[in-house]
Amino acid sequence: MKVRFKKILRLLVANILPDAIYDRSRSKFSNGIARAINYHKINKNSYTNFNEQLAYFKKHYSNCTENDLESIIIGRDNQNKPRLIISFDDNDISNYYAAEILERYGFKGWFFIPTTCLIKSSVVPSELSSLSKIDKFMSIYMIKDLIKRGHIVGCHTSTHSRLPSGIKKNVYLSEILGSFNEFHESLGFKPSAFAWVGGEYKSYSTEAYKTLLSSEYKYVFTTNNSLIIQGSDRYMLDRTNIESDWSIEDVKLYTSGVWDFLYIIKRIMLKSFVLLK
Repeated sequence: MKVRFKKILRLLVANILPDAIYDRSRSKFSNGIARAINYHKINKNSYTNFNEQLAYFKKHYSNCTENDLESIIIGRDNQNKPRLIISFDDNDISNYYAAEILERYGFKGWFFIPTTCLIKSSVVPSELSSLSKIDKFMSIYMIKDLIKRGHIVGCHTSTHSRLPSGIKKNVYLSEILGSFNEFHESLGFKPSAFAWVGGEYKSYSTEAYKTLLSSEYKYVFTTNNSLIIQGSDRYMLDRTNIESDWSIEDVKLYTSGVWDFLYIIKRIMLKSFVLLK
């Protein structure tokens, strides 16, 4: 049933709605908006699809820097074209090579890494939580090179751990504040951004949210499908998950605004019963 429903939506979006009409319309009547998307591993056999996706994004969106994001949140971004944050989670080595492809289309990436990778160069994916699909991490040299080229690097906890309710307080501290310190110690400057691990409802918790509020992070990203607009909670900035091997029709569907609507209940539940209780 879910597969059939998604297929119908994909056909409707592809054949009836103009490309990116929701985001483009919102941007014309606001003080700036951004859509944030997140990728994971970028396999070489998906490069054709990945390039097609980026060509689509270049046509309808402009790059979003850290300063641009701040301007949107405070209502001072005056351009009419929607901005796009292209982020990558988990520190897979393929992300380093994907950055060069991004640059060809005028985008800079936001790379969220488990910071154990920074303080322990010999760490392998199997040592961290839920990273069995990764073959190799980016090296510190690669991460520093991305920063030098104008990309943004942030934290994705210390050990790629989900932060549900009911775990020990010291886990929240080590995975959130400890990750901040590991980043600062290894790269010599303070990270501004953090991304939650996992998009499931149970991956979020009041305890973790309060720890983030007490931290020095400026921007915290989830994966709950919504635009970033003036007044958005900077500790709950929603992203839309995209994968590089998806068809362009799937990408259009997930960034059409339809998926934003389908996630309304989840976002309300999180804000009302988990993060703000």
